[in-house]
Amino acid sequence: MSLLQLPRTWRPGRATNARTPASTPANELQRDEFLRWLEGPVNEASGPGSAFALLVINLRRSDRTAALMHHPLAQAIDFETARRMSEALRPQDRFARLGAEHVVVVLPKVTDVAVVMLAVNRLFGNFEAPIDINGERVRIRPCAGCAFSLTNQVVRAQALLSAADGACAVARTSGSGFAIAPEMDGEAVDAGNMLDEFQDALRANELEVWFQPQRSVASGACVAAEALLRWHNRHRNRAISPALVVEMAEDYGMMTPLTTFVLNTSLRQLSDLQRAGIDVRVAVNVSASSLRDAELPELVARALATWSIPPDRLTIEVTESALMIDVERSLQVLRELKQLSVRLSIDDFGTGYSSLAYLRRMPLDELKIDQTFVKNMLENKADVQIVRSVIDLAHNFELEAVAEGVEDGATLDMLARLSCDVIQGYYYARPMPVAQMPAWWATREPDTA
Repeated sequence: MSLLQLPRTWRPGRATNARTPASTPANELQRDEFLRWLEGPVNEASGPGSAFALLVINLRRSDRTAALMHHPLAQAIDFETARRMSEALRPQDRFARLGAEHVVVVLPKVTDVAVVMLAVNRLFGNFEAPIDINGERVRIRPCAGCAFSLTNQVVRAQALLSAADGACAVARTSGSGFAIAPEMDGEAVDAGNMLDEFQDALRANELEVWFQPQRSVASGACVAAEALLRWHNRHRNRAISPALVVEMAEDYGMMTPLTTFVLNTSLRQLSDLQRAGIDVRVAVNVSASSLRDAELPELVARALATWSIPPDRLTIEVTESALMIDVERSLQVLRELKQLSVRLSIDDFGTGYSSLAYLRRMPLDELKIDQTFVKNMLENKADVQIVRSVIDLAHNFELEAVAEGVEDGATLDMLARLSCDVIQGYYYARPMPVAQMPAWWATREPDTA
């Protein structure tokens, strides 16, 4: 029997290791298995009284608690967690564990947020007291996201679970503890389906990374390229904005797999270019959530080792606004990245709120001037002064100044007069699939090589 045929229990099944006997709560329901089950209630929801609420609950643990998950007491802790979950729910409710810290709860015949809040408050209340087993005190701090499957609503199980997952991620990162996904109709259903398509594309390796070359102002040589995400959605037969892809990944807790993909793809392609005799650096953007991820330096180190890329050939770009979300944590991650000898850059500089005091503490190599200032330099004297100031600031801190959004020769000439170091933009080169770079490289005039 599957978990969801058994009220308020973990899934019984085969042991996951020698110390965990069969039919213990340590056994997890696989996501695909749960989705197959969930399709039933979702399909039935078109009938009267068949609507339900789906909760995704993150049972956050302290480092000490996480360590105990591999302790002989783990089974007792797991049973107590299940008991508290069961005690908080109604007899008709069902729940399953989808990972070490994630539980899904199905609340049948619920369409009212107030009823969901009542269930969530009971659940949270049952975990206020630490679990005490043989003197070991284990504290669990849950957060939850909710999505509704409503009567007469057509929505896929995957979209519903993704919506609840996303709401849980919002609850966790915002600190609110609980969040509700938008109603799963109209644009929300389309967004849920788009998320499904994005997850499928990521798993099927359908995303691409293009390179946009960067040119040294002094020598005219191509010295680097920025890695840019591209996704042609085969289901919709159109390109999807990279900003939308990143937004979905941020909202639904998928930045780590996306960052892993972009980083490894960029370095693999850089390795291919090196074998073709093209020696450039590659710049990879990381998001605000990635910058706060303590595992980012290890991810970067593994990728560099996998593709045998010298660390100074990689530039990690972070936006100024991302740095300012959590300055101290960002600084710590930047310092650990710098210990790997990679280059560090602040992207979109001039649009955020960093101060000289913060800038002085950051182990940077370059400042990248936001293109909104560069594009209007010829018409707007204020933008010229901003660009001049950023270039001077970079040089005063012994950093390179990179200007993006250069679309004509006159702008390049002005940047040269202002002593800008590197430019990027359509005037020099458009983003291109990496397979096209050798041909582009070969056709450049000798005096700009």
